[in-house]
Amino acid sequence: VKTLKFSWVLPWQAPLWRSKPKAYATHLLGHEGAGSLTSVLKERGLITSCTSSGGGWLEGAFSLLHVQLVLTDSAVHEVEEIGKL
Repeated sequence: VKTLKFSWVLPWQAPLWRSKPKAYATHLLGHEGAGSLTSVLKERGLITSCTSSGGGWLEGAFSLLHVQLVLTDSAVHEVEEIGKL
């Protein structure tokens, strides 16, 4: 399986527990509805699946956000294009 993983360092999220911005972002990034990032990448034949999650953290300092894409065979040469989207 060929995967491409993006990870971002975010500000510490615990104080935002009521609005849960990281959960909102992971939902949007993993959504497969029309016009979504996942939908566009699938339509172009670049990925077979997308998962998005919150990752590790250092209490009081930062949080992490991850997006993992399972690439098609042809997408291995299109990593830069995927990153631009």
